Amino acid sequence: MDYEFTQTWTKEDYVAFATNHMKASILKPTNLILFSLSIGYLIITPFFTGEFTFFFLGIGVFLFIGAFLLFTRAGAKKAYEKNKDFMTINFKITDDGITYMNVEGELVKPWNELYSFSETEEYFFVYFSKHRGMLFAKRDFSYELRRFIIDNVEKHLVNKRKIKLLKKDN
Repeated sequence: MDYEFTQTWTKEDYVAFATNHMKASILKPTNLILFSLSIGYLIITPFFTGEFTFFFLGIGVFLFIGAFLLFTRAGAKKAYEKNKDFMTINFKITDDGITYMNVEGELVKPWNELYSFSETEEYFFVYFSKHRGMLFAKRDFSYELRRFIIDNVEKHLVNKRKIKLLKKDN
Protein backbone atom coordinates (compact mmCIF):
# COMPACT_ATOMS: atom_id res chain seq x y z
CA MET A 1 0.00 0.00 0.00
CA ASP A 2 1.24 3.51 -0.78
CA TYR A 3 0.59 6.68 1.18
CA GLU A 4 1.46 10.13 -0.12
CA PHE A 5 1.07 13.25 2.00
CA THR A 6 2.58 16.66 2.72
CA GLN A 7 3.49 17.98 6.12
CA THR A 8 4.46 21.47 7.13
CA TRP A 9 6.38 21.38 10.36
CA THR A 10 5.66 24.08 12.90
CA LYS A 11 8.18 25.66 15.22
CA GLU A 12 6.88 23.38 17.99
CA ASP A 13 7.47 20.34 15.78
CA TYR A 14 11.05 21.40 15.07
CA VAL A 15 11.77 22.11 18.73
CA ALA A 16 10.27 18.72 19.66
CA PHE A 17 12.62 17.04 17.18
CA ALA A 18 15.66 18.92 18.53
CA THR A 19 14.68 18.06 22.11
CA ASN A 20 14.15 14.41 21.22
CA HIS A 21 17.49 14.31 19.44
CA MET A 22 19.22 15.77 22.48
CA LYS A 23 17.55 13.23 24.76
CA ALA A 24 18.48 10.37 22.46
CA SER A 25 22.12 11.37 22.11
CA ILE A 26 23.12 13.17 25.32
CA LEU A 27 20.55 12.35 27.97
CA LYS A 28 20.74 8.58 27.59
CA PRO A 29 20.21 6.63 30.83
CA THR A 30 23.90 5.70 31.07
CA ASN A 31 24.94 9.34 30.67
CA LEU A 32 22.36 10.45 33.26
CA ILE A 33 23.75 7.94 35.74
CA LEU A 34 27.30 9.17 35.10
CA PHE A 35 26.21 12.83 35.39
CA SER A 36 24.33 12.12 38.63
CA LEU A 37 27.20 10.21 40.21
CA SER A 38 29.80 12.78 39.16
CA ILE A 39 27.81 15.82 40.21
CA GLY A 40 26.65 14.07 43.39
CA TYR A 41 30.26 13.30 44.31
CA LEU A 42 31.29 16.91 43.71
CA ILE A 43 28.42 18.23 45.81
CA ILE A 44 28.96 15.95 48.82
CA THR A 45 32.76 16.37 48.86
CA PRO A 46 32.67 19.35 51.29
CA PHE A 47 31.01 17.17 53.94
CA PHE A 48 34.07 14.91 53.98
CA THR A 49 36.90 17.36 53.27
CA GLY A 50 35.65 20.76 54.44
CA GLU A 51 36.71 22.23 51.08
CA PHE A 52 33.99 23.87 49.00
CA THR A 53 35.90 24.07 45.71
CA PHE A 54 34.43 20.84 44.35
CA PHE A 55 30.98 21.76 45.66
CA PHE A 56 30.94 24.94 43.58
CA LEU A 57 32.33 23.02 40.61
CA GLY A 58 29.46 20.50 40.93
CA ILE A 59 26.88 23.29 41.12
CA GLY A 60 28.49 24.89 38.05
CA VAL A 61 28.32 21.65 36.06
CA PHE A 62 24.66 21.18 37.07
CA LEU A 63 23.81 24.74 35.97
CA PHE A 64 25.74 24.24 32.74
CA ILE A 65 23.69 21.15 31.86
CA GLY A 66 20.45 23.04 32.62
CA ALA A 67 21.58 25.97 30.48
CA PHE A 68 22.54 23.57 27.70
CA LEU A 69 19.00 22.19 27.65
CA LEU A 70 17.50 25.69 27.46
CA PHE A 71 19.92 26.89 24.78
CA THR A 72 19.24 23.82 22.65
CA ARG A 73 15.55 24.68 22.57
CA ALA A 74 16.29 28.37 21.86
CA GLY A 75 18.73 27.39 19.11
CA ALA A 76 16.12 25.14 17.52
CA LYS A 77 13.64 28.02 17.46
CA LYS A 78 16.19 30.25 15.70
CA ALA A 79 17.11 27.50 13.25
CA TYR A 80 13.44 27.05 12.41
CA GLU A 81 13.05 30.75 11.63
CA LYS A 82 16.10 30.64 9.32
CA ASN A 83 14.91 27.51 7.48
CA LYS A 84 11.14 27.98 7.16
CA ASP A 85 11.33 27.32 3.42
CA PHE A 86 12.49 23.74 4.08
CA MET A 87 9.73 22.88 6.55
CA THR A 88 7.18 21.72 3.99
CA ILE A 89 7.95 18.13 3.05
CA ASN A 90 6.25 15.68 0.74
CA PHE A 91 6.35 12.06 1.81
CA LYS A 92 5.66 8.81 0.07
CA ILE A 93 5.49 5.78 2.33
CA THR A 94 5.40 2.35 0.71
CA ASP A 95 6.14 -1.24 1.61
CA ASP A 96 9.68 -0.59 0.36
CA GLY A 97 10.44 2.46 2.50
CA ILE A 98 10.11 6.20 3.01
CA THR A 99 10.62 8.83 0.32
CA TYR A 100 11.25 12.35 1.64
CA MET A 101 10.97 15.22 -0.84
CA ASN A 102 11.52 18.95 -0.28
CA VAL A 103 12.91 21.89 -2.24
CA GLU A 104 16.47 20.53 -1.92
CA GLY A 105 15.69 17.17 -3.50
CA GLU A 106 14.58 13.67 -2.69
CA LEU A 107 15.79 11.08 -0.19
CA VAL A 108 14.70 7.45 -0.43
CA LYS A 109 15.28 5.19 2.57
CA PRO A 110 14.31 1.52 2.69
CA TRP A 111 12.81 0.39 6.00
CA ASN A 112 15.76 -1.89 6.80
CA GLU A 113 18.23 1.02 6.56
CA LEU A 114 16.61 2.96 9.40
CA TYR A 115 18.83 3.40 12.45
CA SER A 116 16.13 3.91 15.09
CA PHE A 117 12.47 4.74 15.56
CA SER A 118 10.59 6.17 18.52
CA GLU A 119 7.02 7.21 19.11
CA THR A 120 5.43 9.78 21.38
CA GLU A 121 1.81 10.87 21.66
CA GLU A 122 2.32 13.51 18.96
CA TYR A 123 5.25 12.32 16.82
CA PHE A 124 7.17 9.53 15.17
CA PHE A 125 10.93 10.19 15.28
CA VAL A 126 12.76 8.38 12.50
CA TYR A 127 16.57 8.26 12.39
CA PHE A 128 18.59 7.26 9.32
CA SER A 129 21.86 7.34 11.27
CA LYS A 130 22.89 8.28 14.77
CA HIS A 131 22.77 12.00 13.97
CA ARG A 132 20.42 12.29 10.98
CA GLY A 133 16.69 11.96 11.20
CA MET A 134 13.27 13.46 10.81
CA LEU A 135 9.87 13.44 12.39
CA PHE A 136 6.33 12.69 11.38
CA ALA A 137 3.70 14.80 13.10
CA LYS A 138 0.94 12.30 13.83
CA ARG A 139 -1.79 14.97 13.78
CA ASP A 140 -2.08 14.48 10.01
CA PHE A 141 -2.21 10.67 10.06
CA SER A 142 -5.09 8.26 9.85
CA TYR A 143 -5.11 5.20 12.08
CA GLU A 144 -4.28 3.02 9.06
CA LEU A 145 -1.19 5.08 8.20
CA ARG A 146 0.04 4.95 11.81
CA ARG A 147 -0.37 1.16 11.87
CA PHE A 148 1.31 0.85 8.46
CA ILE A 149 4.38 2.76 9.65
CA ILE A 150 4.64 0.88 12.96
CA ASP A 151 4.13 -2.51 11.30
CA ASN A 152 6.86 -1.83 8.72
CA VAL A 153 9.28 -0.56 11.34
CA GLU A 154 8.68 -3.63 13.53
CA LYS A 155 9.03 -5.91 10.53
CA HIS A 156 12.12 -4.40 8.89
CA LEU A 157 14.24 -2.48 11.40
CA VAL A 158 17.32 -4.62 11.99
CA ASN A 159 18.11 -3.64 15.59
CA LYS A 160 14.82 -4.18 17.45
CA ARG A 161 16.25 -2.50 20.58
CA LYS A 162 16.21 0.79 18.65
CA ILE A 163 12.40 0.75 18.46
CA LYS A 164 10.56 2.66 21.19
CA LEU A 165 6.78 2.56 20.80
CA LEU A 166 3.89 3.62 22.93
CA LYS A 167 1.69 0.91 24.33
CA LYS A 168 0.12 -1.18 21.56
CA ASP A 169 -3.48 -0.60 20.52
CA ASN A 170 -5.98 -3.26 21.50
